[in-house]
Formats: sequence, structure tokens, C-alpha cells
Amino acid sequence: PISVAAVHSALSLIRDHNLIARAGSDGVAGSAMKTALQRLLACSCVGDVRGLGLLWGIEFVAEKNTKSPFAPTLRFSARVAAAAAGRGVMTYPMQGCIDGELGDHLLLAPPAIITREEIAWAVEELAAAIDETHHEVSHR
Repeated sequence: PISVAAVHSALSLIRDHNLIARAGSDGVAGSAMKTALQRLLACSCVGDVRGLGLLWGIEFVAEKNTKSPFAPTLRFSARVAAAAAGRGVMTYPMQGCIDGELGDHLLLAPPAIITREEIAWAVEELAAAIDETHHEVSHR
């Protein structure tokens, strides 16, 4: 009975706050996320930004024109994730998305209750973390 009550309460909260629609691509948070993340395409080491709703990926490239990846030893996505965490933004760094070794990207998956203001702040901090990391790596 306790577990059923807990599930019922959680489902009621999701329904009452319209969290599924809010997190979708056409929802308030999902569309705000899409719009805000497009600015990352201006970063010289971002090859692509793609996703749906509140689930997004940011691909990093060493050379934007050819989309050639960073060397795996640089652990670029892990460095960006650490810099972002230092700024209060948690991400999921991934490596090896091309062939198991090459390719860096970050996965972003904020909660459905995130606000437009929080999205704008997080993307601003993430852009700074990407630029900081790229500067660090390119001046080694």
C-alpha cells in the first residue's frame, strides 16, 4: 500500500504540473532548450547540437570544416564536463561515439521543471566552459 501511494502521488504530480508536455519538443522547457542551445553552434569546437525535448547532445570537433574529432587522449568532453561542473552545470560526458575510441560529446538531460531562466543560465555557463576548455587544449 505504501509503494502504491507513493507512485500515485508521483503520477499525480506529473499530471498536475503537465511535466510530460512541458518537457516535449513543443513544450515550454523543450522549446526553450532548443532555442538556447543553438547559440553553441557558434563555438569553434562544436560540430553539432541535436536532440528532442529535454534530451540533447553536443558534438565536439577539433576542426569544424572537416568535423575531425579530437584525439582521444585529450578527453575533451570530460574536460568540458569538469569545467561546466565547476560552474554549477552537470552534464554527461561521452567519448568514442564515432568508432568506440574517437569522438567526444556531452549529453544534457535537465529535469522537466527547469525554467527558461535556468536554461539560459546553464547554456551561458556551458558555452563559457566549452570556450575555456578549447582555449586550454589548443594552447598546450
